[in-house]
Amino acid sequence: MANPTKALHTTFLLVWLCVSSIPVHAQPTYSPVTQDPLKFDSDFPATMNELTIMSDESRMYGVIYIAQGEGPHPTVLLLHGLPGNEKNFDLAQAMRRAGWNVLTFHYRGSWSSEGDYAISHCLEDVHATLSFLRNEEMAQKYRVKADEIVLIGHSLGGFAALMAAQEDENIQSVASMAGVNFRIAIDETKMDTPEGFESMRQAFDESVSFLNATSGEALLNEILDHREEWDLLNYVDQFAEKSILLIGGTRDPVVPVSSHITLLAEEIIKAGGKQVKPVALESDHAFSDRRIELAHILVSWLAEQRSP
Repeated sequence: MANPTKALHTTFLLVWLCVSSIPVHAQPTYSPVTQDPLKFDSDFPATMNELTIMSDESRMYGVIYIAQGEGPHPTVLLLHGLPGNEKNFDLAQAMRRAGWNVLTFHYRGSWSSEGDYAISHCLEDVHATLSFLRNEEMAQKYRVKADEIVLIGHSLGGFAALMAAQEDENIQSVASMAGVNFRIAIDETKMDTPEGFESMRQAFDESVSFLNATSGEALLNEILDHREEWDLLNYVDQFAEKSILLIGGTRDPVVPVSSHITLLAEEIIKAGGKQVKPVALESDHAFSDRRIELAHILVSWLAEQRSP
């Protein structure tokens, strides 16, 4: 008859040998995309604050996610699209866990922010918000490292981020997620023809219910009026001096990867850019089924942008 005590000792010995053979250094790597912070800073915890930002005498409403730690922290200005149904709060939370503050806001005339909505106003609003972050009092209050601000935007927000970056020499890093080039969009949709304009007007009219004092027709006319000024290819020399992340979705019918993402990256490289990174994800315009992968890409890229 088998000795149960001896069998039990043998089992324990085998388990101990298996466990002891695991290298001590094989510890799981912390991922801010999928894990909560491993430590808690009771003096300077992660938090969030509602914001009111002024732009041309109109109040814009937003929120800033503040990373834990005394700081000051590098800060992302996160820009949504038109009208902004996808607000990318999941990305904001991941970036905060990675040690970044994240400010996101609603442009004038959108989502209860005061004023009239226009694409040109959106571009102005980005600069107004950058001024807000760089204000000494605001930077101290929200633990912002004012000389380390990165722009990240989606769709219209990607376009706005790139436009602001080429105008502001202090912005050294910018990421565009499915960012539109309006000059190319005009050609692709034929919105400068009666048939194309009417088709796009109907599509835009479905998006303006959250926007003040505008219409699909007004937005299309604004795009047509600025077709040259809003061609991102005009600014490749400025982009070549910056770190640029361009992300597109291979199933995106709104902003096709080849014409809006790949082409811009190629032209920046031709202009001498050495820090441009194009990425194509197998997803749609909102990256609906690649949110974790998208967050990983952004957080990894942000880590490369940190100043020494």
